[in-house]
Amino acid sequence: MHYAKKGECARLAGVEYETTEKPSMSGQAWARKWGAGWHEDGSCGYEAVTPPCAGSKINECLTELVQVIGPTNSRCGIHVHVDAVDYTWSDMYRLLDVFARIEPLLFLLGGQQRIANSYCVP
Repeated sequence: MHYAKKGECARLAGVEYETTEKPSMSGQAWARKWGAGWHEDGSCGYEAVTPPCAGSKINECLTELVQVIGPTNSRCGIHVHVDAVDYTWSDMYRLLDVFARIEPLLFLLGGQQRIANSYCVP
């Protein structure tokens, strides 16, 4: 795991970034450096899976990934896993309430055509 520096947000997050082609040599080198992975993905081809990272490390990891990721198209997506081990039920309720309120904006930003697909149903 790649932890945050002192003073940064310590919450771990992992990202799955989809692409249409197998990872290149530089994509494989990125995965070795970060302890990340590449997997076949049924929606568009392949996905890069980052390790859990926090603080500036997630930014550094994703910046390097964007430089080596293969082509994408409208079927490809990105999703994020965020560690919520310290959340209580009331924390989760508040988070879901906020998400429900901003979800229409996320579809507007991500492409309104995604509302009708089977991978991200509102």
